[in-house]
Amino acid sequence: NHAPFEFKDLPYADGKLEVRGLKNGVATQSKTIFTPGKPVALSLRIDTLGRKFTADGSDILPAYVTAVDKNGTAINDPSIIVKLSVEGDASVIGDNARIYANPDKLRNGEAAFLVQAGYKAGKITLKASAKGLKTAMATTQTVAAETDMVVAGAYTIYDNEVLNVDLGAADQLVQFGWTPWNGVDNMSSNQHFDALGGFDATLKCGSDKGVIRWLGEMNVIGKYGFVYGEGVLGVDSTGLNLVLQGLKAGKYTMTTYHHAPSSNTDSMDPNREKLKSVSINKLPYANTLNITVADANGSAKMETKVTSGSKMQYEQPGMATFEFSADGVHEVVISIKDPNAAKGIWFNGFSLVQWK
Repeated sequence: NHAPFEFKDLPYADGKLEVRGLKNGVATQSKTIFTPGKPVALSLRIDTLGRKFTADGSDILPAYVTAVDKNGTAINDPSIIVKLSVEGDASVIGDNARIYANPDKLRNGEAAFLVQAGYKAGKITLKASAKGLKTAMATTQTVAAETDMVVAGAYTIYDNEVLNVDLGAADQLVQFGWTPWNGVDNMSSNQHFDALGGFDATLKCGSDKGVIRWLGEMNVIGKYGFVYGEGVLGVDSTGLNLVLQGLKAGKYTMTTYHHAPSSNTDSMDPNREKLKSVSINKLPYANTLNITVADANGSAKMETKVTSGSKMQYEQPGMATFEFSADGVHEVVISIKDPNAAKGIWFNGFSLVQWK
């Protein structure tokens, strides 16, 4: 993010060297370095960045000591031997073990130590000393350890209630855990749900000229064939509207299913004669749908594909997942449209969950 500047062939002289950054002729930044002098003091830093120091008998923090001159310039002198002492319930690993752990000599201008916590939480004071140099001190704090691993590893779990709704005619087959919503051809349909605190829903065409057809079980093979093996087909240039009224205030996620089912019936299926007269699945339908959600925060738009066929063992059906907000007062409208406003709109079911 910053251009490097190199200064070559500078004449050497003891003392101060200052670099200034100019903007429109005015110095806005500066950096000063000094010729290293004689070491006069130690500087001590404990690395606690981004972590706690837990009094569990094993937690460790690193501490770093440098020697500096009168200007604070670090001095690289490996002959300087540093000793670190501790006040409080902690210790230096390798203390007096004669392995250059403590005391330690400056390596590339720095001596590094590992401080191990004890079991009693409280203030820890470190003191660095070296012959002929001013000592340095730094403090930190250990926190009590949580020894109950169940409590230490616990986190909040929200078991959010999910409402699964399967749309179709009265003879549809509904899987356990799914709520049926059955309607009558060419009529808007109203449904009350006790889930999620209770609310009402209406499914209708966007205009009075729309046609709405409800299809019963078409025996589509697949993991969720019971959902997309039947459904609602709406034919309306203004779309098919799902209106939610009385939803409790909060944030919700909805997944809608869009599949054009075809019969997978064999000669043993008791619905065979009925299927001969069913023509809803022969009507032209849109392969792509636009979904608009109007909620308490405005509106949002997305697009989804429509799958088709009699077998969906391994493939996912056409689905759209989106979020919306309810304010507890105004209705939420999910509008599903053919972008070309010419063909039918398949809607097989939906899942609704409120996030707590």
